[in-house]
Amino acid sequence: MIEGMTVYKIDDTWAQYGYRELYTRWYGKTTGEKIIVRNGEFVRTVSDDYVLVPNEVVRDVVDEIAAGLGARKVGSYEEGWRIYLLYDLEEEYDVEGSTVRLGFYVQNSVDGKLSLAANVQNLIRDPKRGTARLMMPLAMKVLAPTRIVGVYKKRHRVGELDRDVEAIRKDLSGIISRSRESLPLYKFWKTVAIDQEDLKYLGTHIPAIYLPQYIKAMSEGVTLKEMISVWDVIVDIAKAIWNGDCSINRKYTLYRALLEVAKKNR
Repeated sequence: MIEGMTVYKIDDTWAQYGYRELYTRWYGKTTGEKIIVRNGEFVRTVSDDYVLVPNEVVRDVVDEIAAGLGARKVGSYEEGWRIYLLYDLEEEYDVEGSTVRLGFYVQNSVDGKLSLAANVQNLIRDPKRGTARLMMPLAMKVLAPTRIVGVYKKRHRVGELDRDVEAIRKDLSGIISRSRESLPLYKFWKTVAIDQEDLKYLGTHIPAIYLPQYIKAMSEGVTLKEMISVWDVIVDIAKAIWNGDCSINRKYTLYRALLEVAKKNR
């Protein structure tokens, strides 16, 4: 402990998972901060209104929800103090000749780096473009006029998130049940062609190793015989991202950048 700093309160709510929250004073004056430790290991210093919900709790709750839905876990990734959980539902739908298997993902962290959030992730099988897995890390209501996909996101703050596991279970169950709302969005993407603004954006924000050759060709003024739609671009790049040799956090970041190409009003 730093000289002058003392602990005046210890929260052991999550002691069964090894977590302790140490509220501090600095020369007798409260700092407005607390130190999170796990099994004696320093996690992070956060404000004292930070609400800790352990990754282990989130995993248990979501696994229980998934079991009730007959969902299959297809990914569980822990990077540092972050966790990402991916599940496929049983439901499959035809979208203009392509097959979409619905799914969802949940994210959390114990160090303030991620909100507790859930959103859509789907397995897409396109007869021409192959299979891609797409995470949707954005509130999809901004990606196309009148097309809204549910998103659940709670910052770890008093008044926004609490430690009521039953409330978390109810919230997550509700958002997962709305995953089929992504289907109209996919149909919309199939009707919209990418333009020069999209090409410029992709070339600037997505590393070249993830870009299909036609992006470079179109950027150089080559006219293709077939229309390249927003759907085509997203499927091709999502496939490259998912199969790429990078961390799940990096994939998540790249998906966020990719989906910006569909964000503008069309």
